Formats: sequence, structure tokens, C-alpha cells
Amino acid sequence: MADAKIHYHQGPGDYPQPDFSAYQIRATGNDDPPFPPDPTQIKSILILKLDALGDYLLHTPFFSYLRKFYPHAKITLVCVQENLSLVETNPAFDTITPLPFPSGADQRMKMMFGMELQSHASAPFDLIIVPRWSEDWHHAGVIAHSVGAPYRLSYSAQSTPMKRQYAQQHDDYFTHVIDDTRPAHEVWRGMQLLHALGMEMPPITDIRQELHTTMDDTAIIDALFTGKNYPRPWIALGVGASIAHKRWPGEKFAQLVAQLDNTYGGTVFILGHGEEDAAAAAAILNKSNKSVNCVGNLSPRTSGTLIQQCDMMVTNDSFALHAAATVGTPAVEVVGHPADGNPDTEYLPWRFGPWGIPFAWVQPVTCGGSACGMADYLNEVKCIGEVPVESVLNAVKEILRNGKNAS
Repeated sequence: MADAKIHYHQGPGDYPQPDFSAYQIRATGNDDPPFPPDPTQIKSILILKLDALGDYLLHTPFFSYLRKFYPHAKITLVCVQENLSLVETNPAFDTITPLPFPSGADQRMKMMFGMELQSHASAPFDLIIVPRWSEDWHHAGVIAHSVGAPYRLSYSAQSTPMKRQYAQQHDDYFTHVIDDTRPAHEVWRGMQLLHALGMEMPPITDIRQELHTTMDDTAIIDALFTGKNYPRPWIALGVGASIAHKRWPGEKFAQLVAQLDNTYGGTVFILGHGEEDAAAAAAILNKSNKSVNCVGNLSPRTSGTLIQQCDMMVTNDSFALHAAATVGTPAVEVVGHPADGNPDTEYLPWRFGPWGIPFAWVQPVTCGGSACGMADYLNEVKCIGEVPVESVLNAVKEILRNGKNAS
């Protein structure tokens, strides 16, 4: 059996704490206005957040505190279309504009969209923020520059090695950039932008992710349980992931569920969407007819409502992981990057781990034949498949013993 390493975290205090006195804010031009701007003079703010669902949840503390710091400003969010159902209930935003084309569209389309956004705005934007530390794959900087504002803020091209190599023009899109190459969790990155704008940092215990569900979301989940007597523990299973190397094989999830049935006799709720997740659910149902297949049936908000009802979650690095953190449900995360790989890779929880919950993450000790930590790791699906079922089961037992509803 392959070896694995299990790590346990109790909360965000286990992540490296950033030193907010050690970064530099740099003006990119000679005639850029003084920084930070006077908060009372900021009347209209544009946020460009074109990332995936999980990235959005990681930045909900940033959105919330931005609203508190600029209580009278009009805040507009631009997001990708698939995130609209998740973000539309967030009270931090006055206006939400979905990108009218795929986020991977070319720069010319982004430039035209920015010009159109600027022409239709009810008032000129005073401040534009792109809250992304690493590579700007979605060309949000192009949109920021096309829209235009006296203050345009993001992280600089010096942030990561890949950004330094391929995105030297990046800084030209902004009036001010933050130079900081030190590792930090994504939640801290959002808070660092606010610190740069002049906001005093709140206690770490007050920095929380948010999921704004509705009564309709609750009603859908209530209907799922109506007339049922599902035995506990209730364990949510996030079988999906946006990238292949983050996806633990469906057959491994199925083997885990079979062992959970034998050990606890509880109920597993399978979450995900798309054909690959449906195939994983089919493998699970083939071994456990007690599992509840929710793949493709729940929206992101409703999935979060279900996860909140569960005792814990087992998942890949995905939206489901961050939804669990947002609603306070302990989790076990399966990680593909091996313990003997590059410790600075962003595919470890120090960058994108769940915030604010007890959780465990399980990784292979090594991965034969992989170039983990290098560019071709992005196409490597072998490593996560080497995480053994027994190790994940052991992590589940520990989380259930000490987690949300432990007796």
C-alpha cells in the first residue's frame, strides 16, 4: 500500500501569519495620485474577480470588510457567469455584472468589455481592485485599464516566478501595485489589499468567510430530508475538482464509502456536477445503496446549505471544501502534491486551504515518476491517485472524534 502523510489543523491560526509591515506599495507611473486614497473621496468601486467558485468564497472576508471600510461607496463586482448564482445574494455589492463571455476569452474582448463597462457606468469609478496575487490568467488587468480610474490596485508582476517571466506588462494596467513574494494564504491576500488601502486589521477570529443563502435554499434541503430517516453520521462527499490533478479517483471514493458504511453505518451525500462527477457517484452507488446522490441537482448555495447540515465533509480541493469552511463543517481534504515535492507549491493548503474549521489533509509521501512542483505537474494525475483509502479513513475517524458533533 502507498504511504501517506496526514496533517491536522485547528483553524486559520495554523497558517503562517503575514507581516503586513514588510511589503511595498509601488506607484507604476510618475503622475499617479498619492496613496492610499482618502476613503471619504472614494464614491464608486469596481472589483474584478474572474476566478472560480472556491476563490470567490476565499475572498468573501475581503468583500465584507471592503464594504465596512467604504460604507457609502457604490461597489460593483464583475464575475464569471457561472458564479452569479453564488454572488448575487451578497449584500456587499450594489451591482453585479457577469462577464458576457468565457473568462478565457482573448485580451481584445476583455478590452472591449472594459470600454463598454465604463461607458455604461452611472458614475466614473474612483477605485478598481483586482484581488489576485498570482497569474492573471483571465486578463482582469486589461479590463481594469480599459475601464480606467484614478486608483487601480493589484499585486505586482513580481509576486510569483511565473508572473515575473510571462506578465511583465501586468503592472502597466494599474496605478499602484503591491510587491510581496512571501507565501500567504489567499484570505490574507485579500485582507492585505485592505491594509494597503488604510484599513486597520481586525482580530483573526473576526475574519470569516460568508455564504449568503436564502429561504428557498433551506426549503430545497428541507425537502431532501422530508420523510427520510437518514442514519448519522451525515458525511458530505465532494467528488469533483476543476483540474484533473486535484481529483481523487471515483473508485477510491467508492472504496472509502464502503468502509464508512462498515464502520459507522451513516449516510453519505454525494455532491458535484458534470459527467466526471456523475461517473464517480455511479461508482459509489455501486458499492453503497445507502448513499444519496445529489450530483447535478443542487446549486452552489444549496450545496452549502446541505454541507452545513452534515457532521463532516471529505473532498478534493474544490468549491465544496471552501463551502464546508464557510458554514463551519469540519473536513478532510485529499491532496495530490506529495510530501517530498516542492514545499512552496500553491497546491498545498498554506495557499488555498479551508479557513476557520478543524480539518485534516492527506497527501502521498512520494509519487514515483512525477515532476511535482514543476510546470508539468499541472498535467499530472498520478499523484492524487496514490493517496490510500485507509489513510483518508483514519483522518475521517479523527475528525469525527473531535469535530462538529463529537460527543
